[in-house]
Amino acid sequence: MTTKNTTVSLSNEFIQQPQKPFTAVETKLFHFTLLQLHQKEKVFKPLYTVDVSDIITKQGSNYALLSEAITSLKSREWFGVPLFLELRHVKGESVIEFILNPLLSKHLLGLKEIGWFATIDVAALYERGLKNPVAWRLLWILRSYWRPKAKDHKKILTIAELHSMFFANDVPFDGFTRLKQHIGCAEKALVAAGVQVYMKSDKRGLIAKGLKFIVPDLKLKTKRKLKDAIESVVETVSETVTQVVAEVAKVAVMAPVAATLAVAPVVAEAAPTLSTRTTVTGSTSMGNIGSLMNQVLDTASTGRASTPTPQVQPANTLVVTGSQLNLASRVQLAREKMNRYKLADWQIEIFVSALRRNLALEKAFFSTLYKVQQAIETPGEKAIDNKAGYIVRQMEAALSVQCRKC
Repeated sequence: MTTKNTTVSLSNEFIQQPQKPFTAVETKLFHFTLLQLHQKEKVFKPLYTVDVSDIITKQGSNYALLSEAITSLKSREWFGVPLFLELRHVKGESVIEFILNPLLSKHLLGLKEIGWFATIDVAALYERGLKNPVAWRLLWILRSYWRPKAKDHKKILTIAELHSMFFANDVPFDGFTRLKQHIGCAEKALVAAGVQVYMKSDKRGLIAKGLKFIVPDLKLKTKRKLKDAIESVVETVSETVTQVVAEVAKVAVMAPVAATLAVAPVVAEAAPTLSTRTTVTGSTSMGNIGSLMNQVLDTASTGRASTPTPQVQPANTLVVTGSQLNLASRVQLAREKMNRYKLADWQIEIFVSALRRNLALEKAFFSTLYKVQQAIETPGEKAIDNKAGYIVRQMEAALSVQCRKC
């Protein structure tokens, strides 16, 4: 990428301005031009550039799509003025040069000092496969209504608001059903990329008034990295304590034996060796580690091995009984397994999302996947031709979800 910046910030007013539909290439061009901005800047630079390779793969008809995207994006207006004073493809250098309109700088720079705005880690979502331009538009619109301290994060968009923000006040569909299907495809694309958006019709009696959404709470990539770092430290500490416990246990076991041998006659029978076996698994909690340390210290002081106190796993633990892997690791293995059987990413995400929403489905999720794997690999008399379709049907029935593509 041209920049190390991964997030784009826009004022809520800017986002909610009426706009006609974007294409996928135009959406990506819009995002990658704005990735060149940084919130600490007070004014726009005289000129910005972005690599063509950040927007398209350099082949055939893609250049025509890029040219159309540049023309369309340059003609768009916010608050009655264009965002781009200049936007052109420098073909000999494989870059796109652009100049931003300073009249709109207050909607793109220094937003923390001004008021309400939305920030999205667009680079992370592109890495997760989000390409649908309607899905991107829906995500920006919903995030413009996010309020951190609100009791709930529901938002109703009326039919008029949907036509305004998605179609620049045009009415492209004859009825509400087609409009809902159009937005519904965007919802599925977001879910496939790991963004939970819940949508349903808002009706007064039998009359549809709009669509009701749950505004997604996006976690920026930096928070994810922090969580991973904390988990890594905890895991390292757990392994270190395991090694210390094992060494102390050895010393505690040998101490009474050495004392016996020191006072016993040479011809005396060998004293029985006291054996203490202490095991700390990767899923051992800090409370369990403390209990194990107490057992070892008790052994060292008395010369007798204490009976380990069984530890009861919390009800909401992510460690599955009989397994050395936590739930997140098992889900990742399940993803890889379904990928091998040619399931699409959006199909896999629907099943995983169902499990995340309701952990009571854990047994049904993994047992069904195991059974269909056995049926595919040992079909007996009848072979299964459409393996992906077979898995989808079985998982739909087990998890009570529908896996359909628009």
